[in-house]
Amino acid sequence: MREWVLGYALGVRDVAESQNCLEMVRDDLYTVYSVIESSEELGSVLSDSTYSPQQRSELVTDIFGSKVTSSFTTNLLEEAVSAEIPSELRHTLKDLPEIFFAEFNPDKIGFASTRKRVEGYTLAQVRVGGSIDLADVENDLFKVARTLEVNGSLRRLLSGVGSNADLRKGLVSDLFSERVSTATLKLILFAVQTSRVRDIVELLDDLVVLLSTERGKGIADVRSARELIDPQKEALLSTLEGLMSRSLELRDRVQPNLVAGIVALVGDTLFDISARRRLEEVRSLVADAIH
Repeated sequence: MREWVLGYALGVRDVAESQNCLEMVRDDLYTVYSVIESSEELGSVLSDSTYSPQQRSELVTDIFGSKVTSSFTTNLLEEAVSAEIPSELRHTLKDLPEIFFAEFNPDKIGFASTRKRVEGYTLAQVRVGGSIDLADVENDLFKVARTLEVNGSLRRLLSGVGSNADLRKGLVSDLFSERVSTATLKLILFAVQTSRVRDIVELLDDLVVLLSTERGKGIADVRSARELIDPQKEALLSTLEGLMSRSLELRDRVQPNLVAGIVALVGDTLFDISARRRLEEVRSLVADAIH
């Protein structure tokens, strides 16, 4: 099972458990797998990579949408069928019901898989968890990331260096339960308990971009030598939106070693008009002239 699918299933499980319908979803998933296993033709279609993810997802919805008792089940099936490797789909559908036992405890994972599992969980919370203010959660995550960015020891602990999941969850609850929304706290707790060693700041910044994308916006990650005032932010955002031809959200922070100017990253596009870059260019020119 892909880590993103597992994360999404865990997110759906948490929501289902909060609404006392864990058993209902589990029974639905057992029924779905039983039907697919009994139909060679259906199993073959769902495992066929020549069909697009959307086509496979629509097929599952058409067949099971009126047969399952919970909308959580339908949503999970749509996402799992879309995201899973077709050849692995039968195995995934077989394993999904087990996740909906209260005592299910997923395996620990390392650096590479943490991000996908946390992203899947986050999107499940957003898409099936009810009315969550995405902008507020996004702002909370960004502020927490900036707080941790400047505190090296706390950053290392929450990233999994020399700590265990219970310690990390306790630290997060103590530090942020009164400072962020319940929805935000749940995402951070899942992030720190999932990872063994993964930079928590990088992980939270990933979630900021993920939620911004879910809201139909891109992120302009801006670093400046000095704090920008509101008119400067507005002018910069307008310029970047014009250059990128898309709606953006400005996320700015101070980085004194730039000396002067700014650096802006929008997706894979870097805009560097900092004094530091100019100094490096001058050094390079001088070095070339000497040699």
